[in-house]
Amino acid sequence: MKVIAVFGGSFDPPHMGHVFATQHALSVFWIDAIWWMPCYQHRFEKNLSSFRHRLRMCHLATQTFAKKYVKVSNFERLIQSDGRTLITLRRLRKEHPGHRFQLMIGSDVLRQRQRWYGFKTIEREFGVMVVPRGGNTGIPPISSSAVRQRLRRGLSCRGLLPRAVAQYGCEHRLYA
Repeated sequence: MKVIAVFGGSFDPPHMGHVFATQHALSVFWIDAIWWMPCYQHRFEKNLSSFRHRLRMCHLATQTFAKKYVKVSNFERLIQSDGRTLITLRRLRKEHPGHRFQLMIGSDVLRQRQRWYGFKTIEREFGVMVVPRGGNTGIPPISSSAVRQRLRRGLSCRGLLPRAVAQYGCEHRLYA
């Protein structure tokens, strides 16, 4: 049975913090793969770029990882998810009975867990892997909202975004 870490998020845009968190998790946790799963609909009604653009940027951000270790999934779009992670994880388990799924989150997300639908149930049924973020962890505390603000103000995001993601965002004028 393969152990799959489900790394969900808005990924608007996916940034180097996501990439570093993925590398950290592959190196530290006993998992077989990580599935990046951009949310189809944000649970807290966050205004997002189109799912198509966010999915493409996730593919670009993960292109340096071997496909057997990191996969970008459009599963939430396929099931027309309303953003409840517990429901998505249960559907994944049903559709992929040969895998064991765990939720992967950044340590900053722990502060928001009381807002999540069924977070304690997620912990109990699936398990939660927490990737340290910020401080002296080596994983920079980059946020997508801060990156979007910099891009809107015309400031450089060099070192904050994978180059291919930055180029894609510029070509499609996603954050201008």
